[in-house]
Amino acid sequence: MLPYFPNIYPGELLYSVLARYVKHTALPPDTLVNNELFGKRYAIPSFDLPFGLAQLALLIPNKHYTIAKRLLEQLTLFKYLIRFALPHVAKQATRSVLKGVVTDWYLRLGMATFKVNRVTRLRFCPACNLDMLKAYGELYWKREFQLPSVVVCREHHQSLYQSTIDIRLGSRHAYYAADPEYCLVSAETRLVNDTASPSALNKLVGLANRSALIIDDKHACKSHGEWTSYYRRKLEDTGYAITDRHVKLKRLYQAVQDYYAEVFMNVPAFSEISKLKWLSPMARKHRHAFHPLHHLLLQEFLDNQPQYLPFGNGPWVCTNPLAEHVGKPSIQKYSVHANFDHHVAVFECSCGYVFTRWFNHDSGEVGPNRFQHYGPLLKPKLIQYILEGLSLRNISQLLKLDPKTVVKLANDLDIRHPWQMKLQIGRYCHQAKRTNIEVTNEENLKNTISAKLDWDKIDKDLKQAVVNEVRRIRKIAPPIKVTLAVIERGLQRPHWIGRRKHKLPLTTKYLSAAIESHAEFRFRRMVWAIKQLQQNRQALFPSHVTRLAGIRHDAFKYAQPKLSAYLH
Repeated sequence: MLPYFPNIYPGELLYSVLARYVKHTALPPDTLVNNELFGKRYAIPSFDLPFGLAQLALLIPNKHYTIAKRLLEQLTLFKYLIRFALPHVAKQATRSVLKGVVTDWYLRLGMATFKVNRVTRLRFCPACNLDMLKAYGELYWKREFQLPSVVVCREHHQSLYQSTIDIRLGSRHAYYAADPEYCLVSAETRLVNDTASPSALNKLVGLANRSALIIDDKHACKSHGEWTSYYRRKLEDTGYAITDRHVKLKRLYQAVQDYYAEVFMNVPAFSEISKLKWLSPMARKHRHAFHPLHHLLLQEFLDNQPQYLPFGNGPWVCTNPLAEHVGKPSIQKYSVHANFDHHVAVFECSCGYVFTRWFNHDSGEVGPNRFQHYGPLLKPKLIQYILEGLSLRNISQLLKLDPKTVVKLANDLDIRHPWQMKLQIGRYCHQAKRTNIEVTNEENLKNTISAKLDWDKIDKDLKQAVVNEVRRIRKIAPPIKVTLAVIERGLQRPHWIGRRKHKLPLTTKYLSAAIESHAEFRFRRMVWAIKQLQQNRQALFPSHVTRLAGIRHDAFKYAQPKLSAYLH
């Protein structure tokens, strides 16, 4: 154990403690100091990621720091370096550093690959230095000031300054205490321009606060997938993501650029990250690690954005007239999907009632509730209403639905009811009166209708029209999927064929072979994309084919054997 070791000041860096130890003891050459402290004569002191902490912990008289892990977490920048690393990488780094192996961990943590300049000159705050002299009679290097994301003092709201000590120059084995001769204040060493506005300083203070929390918190590291989910929720809450797969990148990029415009302008150290090349991969999907500064910038931006809540704060009111909790906020969440220029939110209550509301992200316009599904409460209640002899209109009013919707729901639930035949008879009786046909009973009505329409001829003619329409659809470029709905719209008969399939056997048989499955349409899109690339004399890489075809990249491998005839 060392006979003397200096007191550790609040927020002090381990490098600073050792530098004061060397200064106080006036020990001879630096190599002998390292040998005494770490057991290695030619050890190279590092202010951000030191080594040999296990040996040093045994020598420190202060019991609070006799554990090497405490030294690592409370006096170094290690927690900042591993905060956004993968969990297994952080564990391996911790074990290795405690064992004294730090040769390549700055590379393995990915810090060397980022375009964020590493701090090479120790930093200080002039106001903090005055407080240190009054309180302790000497200066020391503060740990949080040496973080790349901290350029202002969060206590005094003023710019930090760079000292004259550059760790890349001079002796690599020396320790430099925070003496006044190294802490000179000048315009050249100021990290933030004096033209920065209070608004820009406030944003930098917020960044400094977040950075300080990282080196003091105990949060576990997250995987790439967890970070993707975290930012996606944040983006959805602030309106920069519509669904879990659709991010408004252009809008996000412009908003971040505007938010930090003055910050980037007045902080020369942030010049490289101001290009925001890191923003798009962070907002989409995390496939690799990002620098802590990237995370902090995005988090600071998102946390200071107003929440985008088109339907207000949850929980939301359930409008099921059959439920006891009708009118009460019992819906906890909703899902969103795109529908042309609108987006539709689907609200589902625990009672099974489902309704939708559309909204427009650009205009902020929100649509009314629209019924989609009733749930298990409908069938017994609908049977009860029918047995009580209530009219269709009365039941529709009780269920808050259109009468035709009530009939459709009863048919879907296989509930016997008196309405369907009456509706048909009423419609055809009105038609018979207009054509002077005598209808005396239900059987006569059926015979009259059958006699009027020659379904065999209709089926034969319709089949030929469908064949022509399918040929026309297949010639459209880029290809569109051949579906019954597309065919009906092309014939200007929406929903007409689908409701009469039992009367159109020839047409139905042809449609069963003509309508494309998802795999068939995907294959046809890729064939079209290949021909387009060949026509433009472009390379036939799988990524080019799938991108032009508008399908997922992994779909190419499933169709590749069949596509071989088109690739030569």
